[in-house]
Amino acid sequence: MVNEIVTFGQGYKLSPGIKVFVQSAKKVCNSVTIICSGLSKELTDYLEKHDVNLVDAKELALKHNVQTNLSPYTLKVIYFYLYVKNYSSASNVYLCDFTDIYFK
Repeated sequence: MVNEIVTFGQGYKLSPGIKVFVQSAKKVCNSVTIICSGLSKELTDYLEKHDVNLVDAKELALKHNVQTNLSPYTLKVIYFYLYVKNYSSASNVYLCDFTDIYFK
């Protein structure tokens, strides 16, 4: 059983795909975390309203000396590692993409 779903989002605005991701993720797991950077205010408001944990990628980068000029695909892997190793208390974490996943 998954204890936490973790994803990474950079520069997104609220979209139907994100709504589907959040709604389906919350049905299968109470703890959903998004490591994020540059999300729109409308999106962060939506995520907070749906009790999604937001982790600021810029704070992770500063605290752990991560070069932020890397591609989002590379940063995602680095942030996943740092988050799971240092901050998550879940025993079974599911790491995934953000906008194109549906949980059933």
